Amino acid sequence: MKRGIPRRMKGKSGKPIVSYITNVRNLDSLFWRSTLTNPHYRCLVPVTDFCEWEGEKGSKLERWFNVPASPIFAFAGIWRPSEEGNCYAFLTCDPNPWWRRSMPRRCR
Repeated sequence: MKRGIPRRMKGKSGKPIVSYITNVRNLDSLFWRSTLTNPHYRCLVPVTDFCEWEGEKGSKLERWFNVPASPIFAFAGIWRPSEEGNCYAFLTCDPNPWWRRSMPRRCR
């Protein structure tokens, strides 16, 4: 299964552009409605750690997170079939107090 759900749209020149969405933030978007309303497309995505970028543009640094008490944990996700095969993306939500303190620039 491939990470990132493809989104196809026309660019300024009219030429098709494909971008890959890895984080679903707007659960009210029409783009996600058919996937979110069908429980068949819900999934858990197992991970061992994940990265968030911080810092100023041009000098960003990786900041890695994990759960020391658990070598594997999971993110809520959705998947859907595409022309490229099955794809998935993570569901995101408003940050909890710990995350807000840890990543204040990302949580405005």
